[in-house]
Amino acid sequence: MTTKTHIAISVALQNTGQATRALELARGLQENTPTGHEITITFLSHGSWFEPYIREAGFDIIRVQPEVEGRSTDDDMGFDPPELVGSVAIASAFIEGQRQALREIQPDLVLHSFWQVGSIAAKLEGIPTISFLPVPPNVVEDGLHKSRLGLVKQHRLIQAIIDAGWEGEPPTTIYEMIQADLTIINDLPEFYEGIDLPENTIITGPLFSKGTYGTTLDRDLLNILTSDDGRPKILLTMGSSGTKQALIEAARAITTAASNSWNGIIVASPAIIDINELRQITADNPSVYITDSFTPILPVAELADVVVSHGGQATIQTALAGATPVLGVAMQMEQQINLDNLSRLGAGIRIPSDQWRAANIQEAIRTILNDPSYQLRAQDIAHYIHTSSGQRHASERIWQHIQAGLPIAIPRSKATSLITSEIIRER
Repeated sequence: MTTKTHIAISVALQNTGQATRALELARGLQENTPTGHEITITFLSHGSWFEPYIREAGFDIIRVQPEVEGRSTDDDMGFDPPELVGSVAIASAFIEGQRQALREIQPDLVLHSFWQVGSIAAKLEGIPTISFLPVPPNVVEDGLHKSRLGLVKQHRLIQAIIDAGWEGEPPTTIYEMIQADLTIINDLPEFYEGIDLPENTIITGPLFSKGTYGTTLDRDLLNILTSDDGRPKILLTMGSSGTKQALIEAARAITTAASNSWNGIIVASPAIIDINELRQITADNPSVYITDSFTPILPVAELADVVVSHGGQATIQTALAGATPVLGVAMQMEQQINLDNLSRLGAGIRIPSDQWRAANIQEAIRTILNDPSYQLRAQDIAHYIHTSSGQRHASERIWQHIQAGLPIAIPRSKATSLITSEIIRER
């Protein structure tokens, strides 16, 4: 007898890190399906540039209301710090759209990342949840309290949750809103030795984009990466969640030194900057290659000497998988934790955001280039990453959780929604 399990994956598909990790995890769950089990995986999407890669991998997508441009989570949600969403109406529309999609496909389980609306929708519908996150929430919360920032209540999301008919006290902070029955942490276990974690939180190892998703590297990019001029190659990428100003400052640092010191590769997401503005900074410097197209980072990182980044964990892990040290600047606490962990291992440097200036960036790049210990430590970590599969470990723990019997979740609301959604089954 075959046991069938239907998993809905609800993540911010506009976010490169969340999207690529979700796809890798979906592949892992499929490849590690236990004997006697059959799995169906459906991605929920409000619209995303990443959808074609999901279809090419053979997974279904259900289009969810409201439909958005799908280039930037901040733009689509109306990010208004410290509020994650720009209005109660936006929050309500996303939550209700997710709920209607879940009613339509009736999954056994919702797998979500740092995506509050997906988690809340599942709880309102009484569907068990598993989250996969870059850093344990209690570690981030501790860092925020130590920095005296604390956790800010999300008033607009709270009101939307109440309006949706939540029974009892609603969750109020970003981490309360993504609490799950099981939390998978996709990070290096040694970062958390001696740290107490909740019983349902498990460190399973790095999870990052290993494939090229059917894309090929541009010839001009390959020429810079494989040039035999003896100059180091510096890769700059801020993913889809860095800031425009941080990217510009790093681009200036790389461009002004590129002609004499090194070659530069800049991968800039349209979610952060218009490439024409970036071209004004690089001024057609022949030693600098720039693109705003989706570019698989692993094959580039493998040929680069330093990766300059925003501290997003998916980018860091991809760089380390390529045995390349990282120079970074953090935009928020999770990224600061990522970069500080890396610095403690001797495989990178974090520059504080208020010191992220071209001269400091150039000095830090030279420090990494002139000290071989950074690359040696990155090589050690790369060996661990490639010999211990975080993708497989995460998938196996999720399957163990499923086989042990999913908890009976009680719907937090009995409210109904009339929002419609359309299932897409193109592959």
